[in-house]
Amino acid sequence: MLDNTGPSITVLNPPIGWALQDGVTFIASAIDSGSGTASLNFSIREANGAEGIPIGFEDLPATYNTTTGEWTLFFDTLLLPDEYYVVLAKAEDNLGNIGSTIVPYSIRNWAVIELLPASENKARRTMPVKFAIRVVASIDPLQPFVYNEELAVKNICHK
Repeated sequence: MLDNTGPSITVLNPPIGWALQDGVTFIASAIDSGSGTASLNFSIREANGAEGIPIGFEDLPATYNTTTGEWTLFFDTLLLPDEYYVVLAKAEDNLGNIGSTIVPYSIRNWAVIELLPASENKARRTMPVKFAIRVVASIDPLQPFVYNEELAVKNICHK
C-alpha cells in the first residue's frame, strides 16, 4: 500500500481556545501509520484567515519525547501582545507527506483575572481546592479560561 497522506495531528495542551499566560508548553501527538512521523513544528500566527497571518514565529521545531510519544515546545507568551492567535501544528512523515491542524488561542498576559469560585477554609486544615481562572468580561467578553503553567498557589496561614 502506498503512503500518500501526512500524519494526523492532535494538540493536547494547552486546552484549545483558552487564554494563555506567561510560559506554556505546547504538546501534540502526530500519528502516521504508514512511514512514521519525522518532525513536528509549531507556528504562532495572528488569528485572521484560514491559517492566520505569519508574525515571525514560524516553524518552531518541537522535541519528540520517546517516553510519551508526544511532541513538545515551550513558548514564552510574553513575546506577543495580548490578542487572538492561532497555532498551526505541522508534521512531516518519513516520506515527506505533510499533515497539519490549526487551533485557536488568545494571549492575555496583562488581563485582569478573577478566581472562581472563592473558597474559604474556616476549619484551618488541609483541604483540596478546585478553581478556575477566567478573563474579566470587560477585558474579553468571551471570558476564556486562563492557562498558566507558572502560576503558584500559596497557603497563607493567619493565626
